[in-house]
Order: sequence, then structure tokens, then C-alpha cells
Amino acid sequence: MMSDAAFRILSIVSIAATIVCIAIHFACCGRKRRAAGPSGGAADMQRLGGLTRLAVIGTVLTGLVLAVTGLAPTVVFGERLEGYLLMCHVGCGGAFAVLLALTAALLADDCRFRRHDAKCCTGEGGGRPSGKFDAGQKAAFWLLLALGLVVVLTMVLSMLPIFGPDGLELMRDIHRCCGLLMLLIALVHCYQTMTVCRGRWSSLLSGKVNSDWARHYRSLWWQAVRGEEGK
Repeated sequence: MMSDAAFRILSIVSIAATIVCIAIHFACCGRKRRAAGPSGGAADMQRLGGLTRLAVIGTVLTGLVLAVTGLAPTVVFGERLEGYLLMCHVGCGGAFAVLLALTAALLADDCRFRRHDAKCCTGEGGGRPSGKFDAGQKAAFWLLLALGLVVVLTMVLSMLPIFGPDGLELMRDIHRCCGLLMLLIALVHCYQTMTVCRGRWSSLLSGKVNSDWARHYRSLWWQAVRGEEGK
């Protein structure tokens, strides 16, 4: 079983390493890609519907609460999660499970991998054609969904009287390690979406993006939308 001290070291090292890798990537190639993209304009293309926005925002907010309440006691203070923080963590976990399932149902079709995603990754054909979401976002979606499922299941199973002390410790280790991995993937996802591709948090609230941004970063989706509008 992993001790709290070992998990604390793992968390600090992995978060720091992720931030360093993000900084190196931005310095080497992320900055160039960002500079090549459009840098403004009114949001005039609907990308996310109202229910989808509510589900995603709710999942993000509850996920942040879970990350803070789950990691702060051990990583920051070197203590176990207990008391009111534990109650908040468990209560928020139920809301997170429902919102995650709703998000999965609403975005699963848009996040299916398609043939053009291979070109998006390799840059074949002289460009990076992408649909509403690119290959990196789709990979992040499915990884976060799978890890979120494990996090929820380990939380539920640990509440049932089916495991002894060793089994509960194993569930706890799996739960917090998967939660940590979700945080790392979320950091990379936010960096790619908001920094490299000049995304805006406001687009999550309005569900709209600028057409020049869509044409540059999501060319296939932009062509499909413009084609529908021209009919």
C-alpha cells in the first residue's frame, strides 16, 4: 500500500514535472503555433449547446472541488482527508458522477475518433484538418472519462461492506492515484486548448467561437457548418 508520505512526494513531483514539460513545449513549439493563429474577433459560431455547457461547467467545477479537497490535506498539509473536508469531498463526488455521465452522453459522438484525426496528429497532407474537437481533445476526453469512472467506482465500492482494511486501503490508493492523473491530464488539456490554440474561457460560457478561429483550428467543422448555412 502507498503511504501518505509517498503519495505526497508523487503528487508534488508529477505536478511539477507536468508544469515544466508544459513550459518547455510552449517555449519550443507552442508559442509558434499560437502566434500563427487568429487573435480576436466576435464569437459567431455555435459550438456547444446550452445543456452541454451546463454539464461541462458543472463537471469542471465539481472536479476542482474534488481536486482541492482530495489533494490539499495530503499534499499541502501532510494530513489525511477527514472531517468536514471529507464530507464535502464525498458529497461533491456524487454530483461529479452525475455530471460526468451527462457530459459523456452529450459529447461522446463528437469525440469519436475519425480518419482525419490521424492527419491532425501527424500533419500529413500539408495541414492539420480537424473536426469540432481535435485528436488531442478527444484523447483527453476519453482518458478523463475512463479515469473518472474508476474514481467514482472506487468511491462507491469503498462505502460498501465488502472489503477488509487492506481492500479499503487498495481502493483508496487507486482512487487518489487516478484522481491525480486526471488533474495532470486536465492541466495539459487546458494548456493546449486555452494557450496554444488561443481558446477563451468565455467560449465555454457562451458556447460560441470566432469563425476565423474555427477556420484555422477546426477546418473540417468550419467547412461543414458553412456548407449547411449555404444550403
